[in-house]
Amino acid sequence: MTGAELKTLRENLGLTSEWLVKRTGVTQCALACWEADKAAVPDYVAELLLSIDALFDATRRALLQTFEQSASDEIVLMRYKTDQELWHFQPEFLEARLSATSYGALLFRTAKALEYRGAKVKMVYMQPEDYLLWLVGKTDCPDMRNEWAGTQARA
Repeated sequence: MTGAELKTLRENLGLTSEWLVKRTGVTQCALACWEADKAAVPDYVAELLLSIDALFDATRRALLQTFEQSASDEIVLMRYKTDQELWHFQPEFLEARLSATSYGALLFRTAKALEYRGAKVKMVYMQPEDYLLWLVGKTDCPDMRNEWAGTQARA
């Protein structure tokens, strides 16, 4: 991976240089050297970003598939306000220690892909307290969260 590819992928994933420095345990200077092509990008750093990109692609594909299976031309995407909310409801993002901001970047990319397919896209924030009250007697799962998000979009 070249320095230009590293920086482009990092930014496209909504990850700050500070996040990557903290996650990899390197200095800001080392990252700046990699991104300027003054030093080779270590394989473990490239693999980390490529694995995050794969997670984003899988998540985006799942959201696109939900739309394609829907009879509606409208889809609601749910945004999380805090990292803790994201990690609670989307634990795969906790494993990678990704932020709600990077998830927002994923949602933006997904919304654009959906709009290209003719969907009307609306984003709503997860409101955990309201969701849990609405959920009483039901089991939490992605389909329930999608259903709840739809009720919020119509409110």
